[in-house]
Amino acid sequence: MNSIITRASCANDIDHLVNELTDQLPEQPSLAIQFFNADIDADKLQSAFTKKIHCPVLAASSCMGSMLQKQVNMPTKVTAGVFYIFDSNGDYGVGSAPILDSPELAAQQALTQALQQSDREYESPGVIWLSTPPGQEEKVIKGLTSIVGANVPIIGGSCADNDISGDWKQFDQNGVYQNVVMVSVFFTSFDVGYSFSSGYSPSQHSATVTRAEGRTIYELDDEPAAQVYNRWCNQGIQEFINGGNILGASTLNPLGRVISHVNIDQYLLSHPESVTPDGGLTLFSEVVEGDSLVLMEGSTQSLINRASEVYNTSAKLLPEDSTPCGFLMVYCAGCMLAVADRIDQVRDSVTQASSGIPSLATFTFGEQGCFLDGHVRHGNLMISSLVFGGKDGHT
Repeated sequence: MNSIITRASCANDIDHLVNELTDQLPEQPSLAIQFFNADIDADKLQSAFTKKIHCPVLAASSCMGSMLQKQVNMPTKVTAGVFYIFDSNGDYGVGSAPILDSPELAAQQALTQALQQSDREYESPGVIWLSTPPGQEEKVIKGLTSIVGANVPIIGGSCADNDISGDWKQFDQNGVYQNVVMVSVFFTSFDVGYSFSSGYSPSQHSATVTRAEGRTIYELDDEPAAQVYNRWCNQGIQEFINGGNILGASTLNPLGRVISHVNIDQYLLSHPESVTPDGGLTLFSEVVEGDSLVLMEGSTQSLINRASEVYNTSAKLLPEDSTPCGFLMVYCAGCMLAVADRIDQVRDSVTQASSGIPSLATFTFGEQGCFLDGHVRHGNLMISSLVFGGKDGHT
């Protein structure tokens, strides 16, 4: 059997939830990817789920739940959703390793485990799906590419909780974790297409990073970064200019770096998190001195429209004779919260664009994907899509 099947549940009782997630599956799947509300007891969920599903499992908490295509009697955000891949001609594996002091080493160890489980230890997979805690995603990507090179697409999202308290969770078939790199390798017989984008447009404001370290910008064009950003945003963070959290105030105005490919400009976004006491800006992704940053502009409507456009782009990258049969989507939790009670419009537009094929979306605190140049990057307030296809929707 070669197909994609999704299941979802809004139940809070673990036994009821797992029964709905595993109901009427035709056989054991090749791989199960699950996203669940961070409020769920992950230990009980992992124990109950892995007693019924005997295949590689990658599961991660998602802000306020996860999202499937529109279904009768199913709300937009569900307590948990599972994306099952049935692929008799493919091989899949999942691996995990604690980050500890070296995100790069953890990534290498997790990938090695996943390759061993797939029985394709000395080959490069077609796709790597990534789940990692927020904070050191660039180093994790560096660790993965040190093994498979720069040409294997890495797609995924940073696991999330519901209140940015750090209470995110992950689990696989072996246990529950809070601070691990977790990857799944796909040696898939499905065709795949992928896209990485955002719902923002560049403004007229730009500057060069003249002093920075890691995820903190101290100066833009030799001025304190927070003062420059505040001026660009018409004093939009004035009350925090001497220090404070600006996540909500900056959601519709992230900073972008242009990524050019064959006369097409795409933008990798960084979400300003806070103003430091000395006038710097902390971000959720790394910048380096010499980067040119552009103030980006978004709206609730642009964030609603963009998800279906990202799906369409990834579907168009399938071979001409391949029909989409399922897709995974990573949608930034900050964008989801900005859209608020209009998230059902995001779901409806994606459902319409995809003709209702099986899908599962997670709401994340960081997004990883590939632009048209094929390079893997980590960004914020982004959308990533991975579409599976085959002839007549099957391999």
